[in-house]
Amino acid sequence: MAITANNTTIVVHDGETICTLHSTAIARLKNGTVTLNSGGWLTVTTKKRMNEFLREYNIPASVYQKRGTWYLYRQGLDDIPFEDGMSFESDGS
Repeated sequence: MAITANNTTIVVHDGETICTLHSTAIARLKNGTVTLNSGGWLTVTTKKRMNEFLREYNIPASVYQKRGTWYLYRQGLDDIPFEDGMSFESDGS
C-alpha cells in the first residue's frame, strides 16, 4: 500500500488498483478499464486525487470543472459530463 497524500491510499488487490480518498474508492484500474467515482464529493481534493491517479498510471484523461459542472477530458474525443461510476479504457477511449 502506498500513501499518496493525507487521507488517500492506493492499494493493489486481485489485479485491481484502487485509489481511496477517506472511505470512497474514487478511482479504479482493472484489466485496462478505469472507473471514477466521487461518492457525491465533488470537491477540489477529489478531482485533484483523480487526476493524480490518472497521471500516475499514464492514462490520457483528466477531470475538470467548468461553470460548476465536472467533465471528463480524453485526448481526441469530445469532453463528456462526469458521472459517478463512469468507465473508460486506460488508453483514453
